[in-house]
Amino acid sequence: MHRARPLLLLAMLALLPRWAAAGTPPDTATRGIRATFYGDMAQIASMRTLAILASGGALAGVCAVLETSSQGTDASEGKWWDESSDVGNAAGNAAIIGAVAGAALLVGHYSKSQSLYMAGSEMARSVLYSGVVTIALKAAVQRTRPDGGPYSFPSGHAAAAFSIAPVLAARFGIYAAVPAYLLAGVTAFGRVEERKHYPSDVVFGATLGLASGIAVTESDATFHGLAIVVEPEGVGLAKRF
Repeated sequence: MHRARPLLLLAMLALLPRWAAAGTPPDTATRGIRATFYGDMAQIASMRTLAILASGGALAGVCAVLETSSQGTDASEGKWWDESSDVGNAAGNAAIIGAVAGAALLVGHYSKSQSLYMAGSEMARSVLYSGVVTIALKAAVQRTRPDGGPYSFPSGHAAAAFSIAPVLAARFGIYAAVPAYLLAGVTAFGRVEERKHYPSDVVFGATLGLASGIAVTESDATFHGLAIVVEPEGVGLAKRF
């Protein structure tokens, strides 16, 4: 499928910090590739992740019951919200997110910024994991899109956009969380507005992304002795003592 090549790039980006351990920012503990993968999988298989997926699945089921299967052309072409959805459609592209993750890795490496460096790795891993599951579900479900195209369920754009939002929120706080989640929401809206997906597609795609993003962030936080905290000022990482 068309998302396979961007996912290969993301796989390389996700593992780059482990291959270049000698050049990581000061005081940054590193794990091997196998340990990183096992740590991620442990978090993905956690009860927290299962609860997120179950909740998203239930909401997607409600949407599937209420949504219409009628097909047709986009009736809002040229409206202001149509233009905003075009931005979201681009933001949910796995290749673009891969470029952002790669830029974060490079800038973090040369600026010795641990948060930026790890954010790049976490974004790449999160989109990679959610993308693999998305492709598998698309092939298994074989749902027709509202516009007649194939592979509607779940939405890959929504999954990708929501995969990086928890990472940015945890690493950089509310000032990154608000635009990240807003852009992810615009992406989900755009896929429905453009008749590329049904609401249930984007709801479950967003759920996959959230679960993946939270899992990889918690995986690294656990290894580095950090904790994800939620306060009135925002969401972030705090050192455990």
